Amino acid sequence: MVSTNSSAPVWMETDYPDVVIGVGEVTLGEDCRNKMSDGKKRKAEKNTLVKVACALLNSGGGIIVAKSKNKDYNYATESIGHDLEQGFRELVKPSSIQDHFSFLQQGISLLIFVKTWCAGPANDGSTKARICSVESHLYKRCGTSTIQIVPTEAAELLQKKKIEQKRNRDRQEEPPAKRPLLSSSNQNVEMPNPVKLFCSKEYVRLEETLDFGEDIHVELKSFEGKSFRTRLSENLPKYMSTFANTDGGFLLIGVNDKTKKVVGCGKDETQSDIQNEVDKAFKKMISVHFDNCEKQNRFEYSLEIINVLGESDAHCGFILALEIKKFCCVVFSESPDSWKMAKIEIKRIEAGEWLEMMTGTDPAIDQLCQGFEKELSMSAAPPQCKPVYGLKGSARLDALQNTLYPVQTAGINGRPETLCTEMFTKYPNLENIMKPEGGRGVLIVSRSWAVDLDQEKNDEVVFDALLISENSPPTLYTVVQEGKPDLWKHARLTAFQLKQKLVNLGGYTGMICVIPKLLECHSGALIEMEKRHSDFNFDVHYPNRYGSPDIKALLCSLVIVLLSFRSCVSDQLGCEFLNLLTAEQFEILHSKYYFEDFRKVFVHGLPGTGKTVIAAQLMRKIKITLHCKTEEILFICENQPLKHFMRKQDISQCVTRCTFMKEDFSKVKHIVVDEAQNFRIDEGDWYKKAKNISKNGVFWIFLDYFQTSHTEYNSLPHFDNQSPRVCLTMVVRNGSRIHDFIIQKMRIIVSSWFSKRDVGMKDHMKKLCNDANCAHKFSGKLKILQKTQIEIIDFVILTIQTLFSQGHSSKDIAILCCTEKKCEKYYSPLLLQLRKKKEQVNFVKADDTDKNSIVFDSIRRFSGLERNIVFVLNPVVHEYQQEIGENLLLTAASRARTQLYVLYETQ
Repeated sequence: MVSTNSSAPVWMETDYPDVVIGVGEVTLGEDCRNKMSDGKKRKAEKNTLVKVACALLNSGGGIIVAKSKNKDYNYATESIGHDLEQGFRELVKPSSIQDHFSFLQQGISLLIFVKTWCAGPANDGSTKARICSVESHLYKRCGTSTIQIVPTEAAELLQKKKIEQKRNRDRQEEPPAKRPLLSSSNQNVEMPNPVKLFCSKEYVRLEETLDFGEDIHVELKSFEGKSFRTRLSENLPKYMSTFANTDGGFLLIGVNDKTKKVVGCGKDETQSDIQNEVDKAFKKMISVHFDNCEKQNRFEYSLEIINVLGESDAHCGFILALEIKKFCCVVFSESPDSWKMAKIEIKRIEAGEWLEMMTGTDPAIDQLCQGFEKELSMSAAPPQCKPVYGLKGSARLDALQNTLYPVQTAGINGRPETLCTEMFTKYPNLENIMKPEGGRGVLIVSRSWAVDLDQEKNDEVVFDALLISENSPPTLYTVVQEGKPDLWKHARLTAFQLKQKLVNLGGYTGMICVIPKLLECHSGALIEMEKRHSDFNFDVHYPNRYGSPDIKALLCSLVIVLLSFRSCVSDQLGCEFLNLLTAEQFEILHSKYYFEDFRKVFVHGLPGTGKTVIAAQLMRKIKITLHCKTEEILFICENQPLKHFMRKQDISQCVTRCTFMKEDFSKVKHIVVDEAQNFRIDEGDWYKKAKNISKNGVFWIFLDYFQTSHTEYNSLPHFDNQSPRVCLTMVVRNGSRIHDFIIQKMRIIVSSWFSKRDVGMKDHMKKLCNDANCAHKFSGKLKILQKTQIEIIDFVILTIQTLFSQGHSSKDIAILCCTEKKCEKYYSPLLLQLRKKKEQVNFVKADDTDKNSIVFDSIRRFSGLERNIVFVLNPVVHEYQQEIGENLLLTAASRARTQLYVLYETQ
């Protein structure tokens, strides 16, 4: 059962590939007002339908099922009814009803198909709000009128408020002097003397005429009659929100607004009762601060209760003089009338969340990490979407789509080719059934679309195939050995999750549904859907509009669904956004080396190719596919900072090699190793222990010999025995100038260090150098300088000051040295000089890389982590470490995303 706080019964169908909500029996048709004498009941029905529609608009769309009370109802001749149409029209304004709703009658039920809400311009060119709302419950003063702000205007007001807050914060000024009378400014109004004098009186005379009237800061109300308390309770929140959101002002109750004469109010009330009523109204108010608000002021008001005296000083009521202060952010009279789906509930969006969603904007990437380009913007996406960024100058979203899921001029293109060939060779009767005649499109085969969508795998499913083609809605074929009731449920759930993610993650804004079909693998026969017993006892036939998807846009949304992951820069910027895997990274995870077939894999990845990102994605898939608990997956690395970084992702147990060798891991079934080239054997043979623990599970080893930090035996098998082996050569982290510098160091390493090793290793390393490629064209900055120690300190300080003035923060910067001893040499002088320059900075170790402080640590401890800007101080090693000197410098350089400064010390 789904609650919408109305009298109409509401239910949800939870076993269907779409959100289906039933609203019980309602009166439909143009003449519904004549058919229904109970206006309140009809209004309740309309409100229920509008709320449900609002929830679906904000949650990716869906279907509303309304049964007609009139058994003779005919949508074709009677439509939906004027009042309901008006409710939908106001809901989606400034869009048209047909932009978001389609209607189809099945029996006596009307199916209302709801397309997702989407920010951005409407058909008439006007701007739409980020989310859909029935009412904002935000008020403002407009001349002498109090008006509720419509959602579109609310977005504009809120953005102005946020800009105002940022401006005040940046200026860091003391509050300015009181502004001129009735001028518009950011401070509370200095009220004119007549109002102040009037409010300071102990009593006034009945019929006395005020010598001032209504204006932007004054509202007059009479509130006469027996419904005084009701009117006070209903109207006070509105006026409090009005003045708080505008410029502050006075509400005088007990004065006729037309004649300006005192009429009094609350004659039968006591002053304490009135004060209690006002306090109760005040407590209903919802004040919300923006994230960038430093004032965090309280919403305030003051009340003066003035006696009204008639002839012979008879008591004739009161005047309520409320002074409402201007609020630093926004004040709601109550939570916005805006709704969303929360699992199987329709939930009202609370004021704070509504404010956050309404004002959501893309992060200021250009200032803080110039290596990214926008692929999906919040300004033109459904409400649940997060911004998506790809690497600047790299394969953009449409290029990734063309690489992974190209659409031919005719016919159906099967992807990935190897998996299609394998499946259709094994089950030849399926090939023709899943490739319809005519049209063009893509058939995307997966061992489990449920796993691809982060859902639990069903082991009875052989494979899934998603067909996206012209002139038909997307179809998801679930291929099984035999039909069972729970398999139909799994198929529908997977189709449901795919539809939701295409909209709410991938940003698809068209009319969309995903049709599930269950197939028997050997015969290719369709398995009929079992009969269901629920309120929803008929099949949905979607309107024709759903059968003509925008294939290109749909496939681009699918690429976002499958390739997106949370960016590690999200924490730096203070807002979550997504990055995209490269095609090379994606294919390793999804097609070339699927871990169910390749339980042990050696992944050789060049610096900056995203090995740790793939390791994290791999563990998520292991957890879902193999039905694992967190304690059954183990991530092993060499240093503490990388362990802390991965532990925060809450995918697996995370330990260092030393801890792994000292403790028992009896519950562990699967192991992922990162930075394996730097593992030592001082605590014992880690490889042998890990191999034994994971003998029946997954064992993937990520390594990069170019970043080796010691020359001792690391327990890895001989290079020729590292099979199967996969290579990552597409660099995604570093600017192209930094990448070129890294390639130079790689060639030096190959020509010197590896010349002493076996020929197979050397040929392999040479090939990696030749195959290395930068995934983008963002150049970044590289400086290599020779200076004295004092000059290095001065240069670092001046550069940091410049970076701060350009909008960078401490969280962007890391300062690295070859050893901890060299860190000690520079640490205190640098920090002291920065403090003398009045720069409020802190230095932290690599363990605290998520803090808004400059990381100051050794190269080895920062291995596996990254920051936008890296200073490498005097990367010269002792004689006994000369063999790995270039490796350490390469490791340090590869940590820098956008700017790298290599500073050698001269005597």
